[in-house]
Amino acid sequence: MWSHYADSHKGVCLEFDGLSEFMAPAQQVKYSKTREPIRAYHESHEQMMEKALLTKSEHWAYEDEYRLLRYEGGPGLVEFRPPNLTGIIVGANADRETMELLRVWINERDEPMQLYRASVSPKQFQIVIGAVR
Repeated sequence: MWSHYADSHKGVCLEFDGLSEFMAPAQQVKYSKTREPIRAYHESHEQMMEKALLTKSEHWAYEDEYRLLRYEGGPGLVEFRPPNLTGIIVGANADRETMELLRVWINERDEPMQLYRASVSPKQFQIVIGAVR
């Protein structure tokens, strides 16, 4: 997902407490071989939204993705309590300034948080994520 969502491994990924109230409404993405058509006059609002926002090609099943959807209030920022954020994963191509900025920010927090760094495996086609000390 790094190459798709995090600026070619230069960005960050946020880790949230999956058992928190904030994450409770998260819905698991469904992966399908086929694209099911949305039938506006024959399906409920929920059925149409599930097809549009919670269904992806089975090609992406390795992501094991969950999504938080907000139907009211439109697009925009979503606030969460600081304890809900439990970690930050820094991309393999992130620069030194990003790492230093995150270290300073984490050290100033009242709540504990883990900093992780992604790296490219030298032997396999995968990203390895390890804790930064």
